[in-house]
Amino acid sequence: MKLSNQADLISGQSMFKILAKAQQLEIQGKQIFHLEIGDPYFDTHKSVVKATCEALNKGQTHYANSLGLAELRQEICYYTVDNWGFSPLIEQVCVAPAHLIIYFALRCLVNPDDEVVYPDPSFPSYLADIKLVGAKPIQYNLKRKMVLG
Repeated sequence: MKLSNQADLISGQSMFKILAKAQQLEIQGKQIFHLEIGDPYFDTHKSVVKATCEALNKGQTHYANSLGLAELRQEICYYTVDNWGFSPLIEQVCVAPAHLIIYFALRCLVNPDDEVVYPDPSFPSYLADIKLVGAKPIQYNLKRKMVLG
């Protein structure tokens, strides 16, 4: 069975490749300071673990709305009003992993062979998703300005 041509465009995220290499080095006994994927160095707060266990014990184990939990989406609406001064309708709020939102936005906005400018450094998904939709990535290097005092 042959995969689609689209499958050849899936490159994966470099940060997870770096993590895999770091984990191999740890198995070999090397001390590694993980800076690759943004995984916090601390455990999930006990209150979050407790609330999760309580929800599971109450049977909250079924599918949720594909836009996200209504309570969370409503809180996002309140946050948006408080912090940015506009009030989205709850129907306009979608909770999803960042990688998927970036991909969906590109699929809606970009045609194959369009040029897409992305910052460097940036979220690793930008480059992978730009390539996946068949667009041409144009890297814009961000430079840190030094302020002399």
